[in-house]
Amino acid sequence: MRLVLLLFAVFLLEPACAPGEPSVSSPASSPQTQPAATLPASSQPPEGGTPVNGLRVSLAAQRDVFFIYVDSWLKLTATFSNVGDKPLKLSVWMLRYVPTLTGPDGQVLTPKKERNKADFFRPKVQTLAPGQSISLPIREFPRLKQWNDELHFDLSKPGPYRLRLTYTSKMDSTLSPDDKDCWQGTVASNEIVIDAVGDKGPPVKGLQLSLAADRNIYVLGTSEDLRLTVTFTNVSDKPLKLTHWMLYYEPTMTGPDGPMMPGIDNGPDTIEPKETDVQTLAAGQSVAFTISGFPTFVQAWRTQHFDLPKPGRYRLRLTYASVMRPDFPGTFKDCWQGTLTSNEITIDVQDRSGK
Repeated sequence: MRLVLLLFAVFLLEPACAPGEPSVSSPASSPQTQPAATLPASSQPPEGGTPVNGLRVSLAAQRDVFFIYVDSWLKLTATFSNVGDKPLKLSVWMLRYVPTLTGPDGQVLTPKKERNKADFFRPKVQTLAPGQSISLPIREFPRLKQWNDELHFDLSKPGPYRLRLTYTSKMDSTLSPDDKDCWQGTVASNEIVIDAVGDKGPPVKGLQLSLAADRNIYVLGTSEDLRLTVTFTNVSDKPLKLTHWMLYYEPTMTGPDGPMMPGIDNGPDTIEPKETDVQTLAAGQSVAFTISGFPTFVQAWRTQHFDLPKPGRYRLRLTYASVMRPDFPGTFKDCWQGTLTSNEITIDVQDRSGK
């Protein structure tokens, strides 16, 4: 028989919020996942870190994609499990954690720290039988609250971020004698990976490029190519001239096993540009083009195709180059020239079983 007890307490990570509801589950209980309404849930199973003194901590994310400029926060869940053979007392009040967040460049990030005032309701000591767990919500990553402290991490740079929480529980003079039999020690969670995805690339000479797909799931053997939309925006304070004839792109794809190279089929470019094929973008104005793409990218003179060897997460960005050629009409010489990179999008490739 499944047993689920709702224990009403305030989790130490949310001191300024209303009391949370940590749940205690028996070994027979099935884990519950709450995926976002329109986005895929995290694909990373919360296997947990290395147990210490019979306690294991598992860290999981609501999903493993963070949308820069769109998401305000992600919900995380820390699950404490008694993996020993004896009952274990756990005091949420005694637990303190240190987050370790590594950015896309491999460097450990230093958070901005703020000190806040908050009223606390001291939660009761929980006794976990062997195999039992207690799950506690962490609702505001990349802001992490812990009692009076609030840590702010900067996820403005696109790419994968790796997060681990290290918890410490020890007695001190502020604690009750009832806490002396509670679990004490230092235990680290598993590491989770969260992809920060931007909705725009960096501006170059007043022009900015945004890449979007009509869906973020591709099913092997059944899906049509995804339709991609590229949007060019004039972010300067002056008009910019643009012509699609001068814009040629290179796709950059990274699969589960690393960077990928496409097969290329070159063909003749038989379409002649016209002098009138120039568009002027006022300051703040945008123009969007729809292209068929992923895994096959078709341009006027070339087709590139990526083989998808297996299911997994694929990352895609486009780099556009605009160069004046001698055979182009003279009206093109005042058009924007340079190299422009889009934001990176993620696409989950699944087999027919949905995995």
